Formats: sequence, structure tokens, C-alpha cells
Amino acid sequence: MGTLTPIVKRLEAKGFLQRLADETDERKKVIVLTEAGHKLKLEALALKQTLLDKVNMTDEQVESLRALCLSLTHELTQK
Repeated sequence: MGTLTPIVKRLEAKGFLQRLADETDERKKVIVLTEAGHKLKLEALALKQTLLDKVNMTDEQVESLRALCLSLTHELTQK
């Protein structure tokens, strides 16, 4: 299993977040969303709601489908 660092670096390069030094421990980084990151988050939440409004599934069914899709993606990338 990989680390989050590559994902964080890509999101930072795209301007969605910033890594800042922790004020209490310089070895740690604090991750904060930029304005673009906040905008993307709101757009994603709106899209999620739009999709949920169009299907007749319970929250549990949606979560089960999500887990199955993640599992399928993992399986496909391992082979």
C-alpha cells in the first residue's frame, strides 16, 4: 500500500491544497484547502447530491456500491 504523499503533492501542484509547517512541530505538515480546493469540494458535493437525487438507493446501498467499485478497481490494478 502506498503513502498519501504522491496524492498530496499532485493536489498541491494543481492548486487545491497547501502543505504548511506545523507551528508546534516543524517535522509535521498541516494540509489546508485553497480557495480552489474549497470550490472543488463544493462542486463534488453538489454532483453527489445530483446523482443521489436521480437514483432510488439507500445510503447503505450507495456505500456498498462504492466499496464494491473500490474493490474492483483494486483487483484490476493488481493484475
